Amino acid sequence: MVGPLLLVPAFALEAGSLFFLAAGNQGWSMLAVFLALHTLACGLLSQGTWALLPAVLRRPKKYTALLFGMLSFFIPGLGCVGVTLVAVFLRRNYGPRLGRQFTLVPLPTFELFNERDAPPSSVRLRTHITSGAPVDTRIRALLSMQHMPIRYAARDLREAMAEPVDELRLLAYRIRESYEKRLMERIHRMSEKYEASADTQTKAVAAKSITELYVELIYQNLVEGQMRRYALEQAMHYSLEATATLPNDAGLWVIRGRACMLANDYQAAEHAFSRAIENGIPDQKVRIYLAELAFQRQEFGAVRRIAADLRQQGTLGSWQSAIDYW
Repeated sequence: MVGPLLLVPAFALEAGSLFFLAAGNQGWSMLAVFLALHTLACGLLSQGTWALLPAVLRRPKKYTALLFGMLSFFIPGLGCVGVTLVAVFLRRNYGPRLGRQFTLVPLPTFELFNERDAPPSSVRLRTHITSGAPVDTRIRALLSMQHMPIRYAARDLREAMAEPVDELRLLAYRIRESYEKRLMERIHRMSEKYEASADTQTKAVAAKSITELYVELIYQNLVEGQMRRYALEQAMHYSLEATATLPNDAGLWVIRGRACMLANDYQAAEHAFSRAIENGIPDQKVRIYLAELAFQRQEFGAVRRIAADLRQQGTLGSWQSAIDYW
């Protein structure tokens, strides 16, 4: 190795520079000779000590060599010795350890399907459907989704409808269609009632039911894209018409508020929930929606205040975990 051999002339030049500094006159010429010899010695030393380092510690070369050169330059004599000792120490103690290659650890084996008769779980069923499990196992997981709320199963059913396996695709389509069909049939019946009604009051009640069904269709994730926009437009239209005739219907104002939230019209939603409270709906039922509205607005301080009020009132039901979190 040529690199470490540079240490020999480096130490010789360093010794010569110190000799001139100690034995010569204290003039400018002697100082210039000392600095020239000392600088050359530090340059050779930086290259020699860099070559002594383990391969993994040599990068980046420019900055590593510069560091050793500067240390030896600003501490004449002792700096050269110290830098050399550091390089030797790193080479002997860290070279083999840092250069050691990592070994490959085999991946663990997971058993995903060891509880065939366990109750449905959205996470477990999703794992069954999207994994490379046998087709009959994935079909059983899809059938179990019939016992789940469609709001949580709709996305997985939609993904299963894109499966290349015909049995999975058709089964997912049938399950999802059954939920959607029930709501659409009710919307169709209420629309016929709405069209056939001559009485303004009866027409408003039908419009309220249509609004609620469209909101439910969107909330349950049964429509997307253009169909979702159409359902939302219908919900907004019928809710506006119903509130014009039934301004004191508190339940209608809650439905109107939910529709406005789905449309991201937060100001209109807040107004609708305020009207619902004014018309006598229990404050606790509306505060849940107000908390959700504040969350969508990213007003997290308001969410905490509403959650604290609800916690004091008690009887939160399925909302208990969310309220405890906030």
